[in-house]
Order: sequence, then C-alpha cells, then structure tokens
Amino acid sequence: MNSTNSLDCAIGTIQAAIDASPLAGPIDALLLISIPARPASLGMVLGELARHFPRGEALFPIGDDLFAILCRQLPSPRAAKLVARDVNADIERGLSAADERPTASPSIGVSLSPNDGVTAKALLTAARQALDYAQDMGGGLVKFAPTLDAISRQHDRLLSDLHAAAARDELTVHFQPVQRLDTGQVEFQEALLRWRRPNAATPDTATFVRLAEKNLASDRLHRFVVQAIRDIQARHGADLAPISLNLSPEQVATDSAVDGLLAAFDTRERRASIVLEITEHTRFRDMRQFERLEELRANGFRLAIDDFGKNFANMDYLARIPADYLKIDAEFLRHCGSARWDTIFRSMIDLAHALDMQVVAEGVETQGQLDFLHKTGCDLAQGYLLGKPGPL
Repeated sequence: MNSTNSLDCAIGTIQAAIDASPLAGPIDALLLISIPARPASLGMVLGELARHFPRGEALFPIGDDLFAILCRQLPSPRAAKLVARDVNADIERGLSAADERPTASPSIGVSLSPNDGVTAKALLTAARQALDYAQDMGGGLVKFAPTLDAISRQHDRLLSDLHAAAARDELTVHFQPVQRLDTGQVEFQEALLRWRRPNAATPDTATFVRLAEKNLASDRLHRFVVQAIRDIQARHGADLAPISLNLSPEQVATDSAVDGLLAAFDTRERRASIVLEITEHTRFRDMRQFERLEELRANGFRLAIDDFGKNFANMDYLARIPADYLKIDAEFLRHCGSARWDTIFRSMIDLAHALDMQVVAEGVETQGQLDFLHKTGCDLAQGYLLGKPGPL
C-alpha cells in the first residue's frame, strides 16, 4: 500500500485515540517509525514493542515498514526522548531475535503535543518531517523542529548539486596516512572524497555521503574514487604506499560495485595495494554480502573494519568479516586517561590481536594521545597529528 495513503488513513484512527483520552499533561508524543526489514522480522519487532506499553501507548501500523506509536501523558520532552530510546532498543532486540540485518537503519521521527500540534494530522505531519530528516541522515532518532523544513530543502539542493559535481570538476580525492607506531612508516593512505563547492558552503563529507547513499548516488561517487586511485597509482608507480577506500554494506550488496573493484584492480598485485574499509552507516542484511567480502579478500584485497565501536560496526562484524585491520573509532581515544575508557580500549586491542587483526587508532590529535597509544600495544595510528588529508 502507498505509504502516503496509509498515513492519511491512520489520521482518523489516531485522532480517535486522542479524542478518547484528552491530553492530561503535560505532553503527548507521537513516534513515527520506519524499519526496512522482512515482514516476519517486523512481526517480532512489534511483539517486542507490545510488551512495553504500560502507560497506555497505542501502536498503529501504517505501511509495509512504517508504524506509529502514540505515548500519552508524559511529564516532559525529556521523558519522550527516553521513551523513544526505549523503543529503539526494543527494535534492536526484535531485529536481533529475528537475525535480521536491514539494508538501512531504523529511523524514528518524534513530534510532541501541544507544541507541535494538537491534532493527529498536525502531529503526523511533524513526525513525518522528522522521520524524513532521520532517513536523510542514515537513520536514528530525530525530534521535530521548525527548522527541519529548511534543512530538508537544503539537502534537496545539495543532492541536486552533487549529481552534477563530478561533471563540473568539483570533486577531488585527498589522502590521509595511516602510520605504524613502531617505525613511523606509512602502512597505507586512506582515500577521502572532498567537494569543492563554488559560491556556496561546502557540506562536511559525512553529510553528503549519507545523502548520496540514501538516494542511490553512492555508486557514482564510488566509481569516481576508484578512478582517482587508479590515476594516482599510474602516476606514482611502485613508490606509492597502498591506498584504502570506503566500501559500504549497500555497495557490497550490489554486484556492480564488487565486480567493478575486481575489474578495476585486475591483478593480485594491484589488489594487494588496496585496503577496503567497511563502513557502518547501515547493517549488512544477509550472508551473501559477507560472502562477497570473503571473495574480495580471497582475490587479493585487504579488508578493514572502519569506526569500530560506533553504530553498527560491532561484534557481529568481528565474527563475520575476515578483516586484516580493525580501526577503532576516534571517540574512544578522546577519552584516554579515563580508567574505564582505557580498559575498554586495551580490551579491543587484545581482542583484535587474538583474531589476527592489526589495530588502527583513529583521531590522533595530541601528543598525549600518541604517548598513550605507544603504551597499549596498538599497531597503527591515523589523525591530524600524524598527517592531515591532502592531495598526492
């Protein structure tokens, strides 16, 4: 069923629930949730959610993967945020129980009554806008704000400009070194896409890459980066250190991206010069994606798990991806000096070594952080202290 029509049909049902129990205060919250998963898995998620409705919340299926939850009589906006987090945790448990790995992250849009509206139509409209923004950002939880409409229009303009950026020669690739901590030698250099957007503010790379992935433009950007790497390798020859590039679960799911890598780097020698960094904006959905990663590694590419400890780059990745490197997210290094964080960091290093992976610490910005790494047994490091991204 068309989700827009389904949303319209839900208005009357939700309005009836609101009318049956007038706002007793101080607020109601409407959560609009999208979970791109198989119907059987959604059933398990809904079952998990249904066990956590002690305060009179009501669940309203709207479309194939879209549903709403009306939470009544919450004491504060913060309470609404906590409920939304609980809902997100329930979704994770349900998906885990179903062994489901959606191709996109679950997204939740939240609107509050009376601030964002007092009717079902107003609340659903606001929650839909927040949900759209969450999906643009790759999933997660977003509370409605009046500024979201302007941000959404800005994203539409960004995406339109991005489609034409390569033809206008606005895209470029910079490279940031990953260095060995024992010798200072460059192990490989990460290829990072940059957008030189004339006469307008340039968005951060994470923002426009997430927009590209959501709108099926990431393959075009991926091909651009691959060609840039081939050009650099042709110019520098054997003197060039190996290069890494990002590969998302969406790209692993498409034959075109994987087959394109095998064709672009068509000998084992060339593939040995490439490290594929597996990003974690979304989940791996099925075993075939992991099998394709194994195929890439068997054909000579090296693999790295990127941003470990953040979002979906988790223990499941460690168990299933035959990686050569584990890149620990920069957030962990920012907390070095805290006993608990240091213990977690060292434990991740020990675990990676037990799995025959070398460890890369991301986000090295201070000498203190570098000194800490030398004491931990970490193998490699990357960050502005050691080298900023730049052209080759």
